Amino acid sequence: MEKRGELYALMQRAFESAAPYLADFNKVRELINRVLSNVNSIEELYEEIRQLMLGTRDVEFRTDLRILLNMLEKEISRLVKEDG
Repeated sequence: MEKRGELYALMQRAFESAAPYLADFNKVRELINRVLSNVNSIEELYEEIRQLMLGTRDVEFRTDLRILLNMLEKEISRLVKEDG
């Protein structure tokens, strides 16, 4: 299990990278806060956001979540490179 602070920091970096491209910045930020309170690992964080993206009918919001996931993937890759 990752430390809660590490998850928040990882997600914060991904969100900051995604923010300029998001259509509904506040909606995504609210979702992140909800998701972070319910997950204990990077894998759970990613999967929870992915499931929410797949489950929404709102095309604009789905696109925002795809952008966020792409940025999260980049941050995870950086972590792997640093640890590797």
